[in-house]
Amino acid sequence: MDDLRSTFGTELVGAYLYGSAVMGGFDPGLSDLDAVVVTERSTEEVGFDVFAGVIERLQAREPDWADRLDIVFVDRRTLAAFRSGGAFFELGHPHPLRRIPDASQYVETWFLMRVADRPFAGPPATTLVPPISTREFLLEVVAGIDGFIAAVHDDTPTDTVAYRALTVCRVLRSLESGEVCTKQEGAEWAAERYPAWAPLIRAAWQVRSSNGALGFTPDMRAHVPPFLEFMGREIHRAAAATGG
Repeated sequence: MDDLRSTFGTELVGAYLYGSAVMGGFDPGLSDLDAVVVTERSTEEVGFDVFAGVIERLQAREPDWADRLDIVFVDRRTLAAFRSGGAFFELGHPHPLRRIPDASQYVETWFLMRVADRPFAGPPATTLVPPISTREFLLEVVAGIDGFIAAVHDDTPTDTVAYRALTVCRVLRSLESGEVCTKQEGAEWAAERYPAWAPLIRAAWQVRSSNGALGFTPDMRAHVPPFLEFMGREIHRAAAATGG
């Protein structure tokens, strides 16, 4: 926070933690650290180099977190009117800090920031982000789920494969219940609901929780794409059943 305050001064509106560190399922050796930093002036006016400097200094101070930071820099006006678009900057692996042209495409981030409402500094997140229903959030997730699933056919690292398998479990349970759950809750629920897929789901949890030290057997890894495709169909079915 000292760096943010010294860098932005009165331009700093607030800084907010969200994600598993707030909602549950956080593993200090594995999980990403998700944060949103809000400025008064537009990020375009502040300039890319200023935000890049903050990231470089943070990564130097906290090398263990250097490749597990998901940080958004957005100005107050863009955040308040995100449905109308507006540009901001984002750092999120595998991407370096980059300009995102359309804030309306980041409903998931703004929803999770608002629900967490965990400021390091600044006013409550609910005063900066307009209301977003859980349903709007979940339907935004559903809209991108096919691309999320298709990416597993690439040469994807084992822990990322496991992450995707657990995430679809989380999405489906959240759709069915109407409440956002953790990956672990989603995995446990899906393993009970779909016993034929339970060994794969449990294997994905072991891979993920070992930070990649454990891997899938070749046979189990071969079954991940069919599992994801099955879950994708279930996700679309659940969304349609609730009017999505």
